[in-house]
Amino acid sequence: MDGNGAPTVMLVDDCPANRCLFDKLLVKDGFVTVHAVNGKEAVEMATTQPPHVIIMDIMMPVMDGLEATRRLRADSRTARVPIIIVSAKTDKDDLTAGLAAGADEYLFKPIHSREFRLRVRSMVRLREAQLDLERANVSLSQQTCLLARLNEFSESALTANSLELNCRHIVETAAQLLNSRRVSLLIPDESGKQLCFGYAVGMARDSWRNL
Repeated sequence: MDGNGAPTVMLVDDCPANRCLFDKLLVKDGFVTVHAVNGKEAVEMATTQPPHVIIMDIMMPVMDGLEATRRLRADSRTARVPIIIVSAKTDKDDLTAGLAAGADEYLFKPIHSREFRLRVRSMVRLREAQLDLERANVSLSQQTCLLARLNEFSESALTANSLELNCRHIVETAAQLLNSRRVSLLIPDESGKQLCFGYAVGMARDSWRNL
């Protein structure tokens, strides 16, 4: 997405008139477009900043659309980005070759504007669903790690046989969960009126007095 949250569609075609036509149709639907004039440029741009959808021509100089599609599918950064081939090559063998290379859709030129826009919207929805799932998986993984660390802490606390060891477990767990290199723990003294040093990582024993 761009800075305003609009989905990005990459237009890969060596013909400026085709890119201009696609651009006009997609901008009307609220998409942001980025342009590449050949497959090599598309691969370099997409792997640097993956778009939501890629519109790919086949017959282009430097690198054709089929080779670009194969390379994008082989790269983990773009392996799941939907690719729609839009080509003047209309034979059944051409369609089969495009899908075999990894394209999700294959449209013939000249395009039908409404069908083109609907296909792009569908692929954008697919990509957004994929991204939502990836974010959910990352969050779940983080929560799983957190629960595992808290479980380890609970077991350590139950088996600790001294206040010093308990303080150490608390500080080390806090440092890991907070991803902090400097953590200290202060505990009340026997009178309950003053704080004294419990344990610390990344800090001198008396440095808390200067805080």
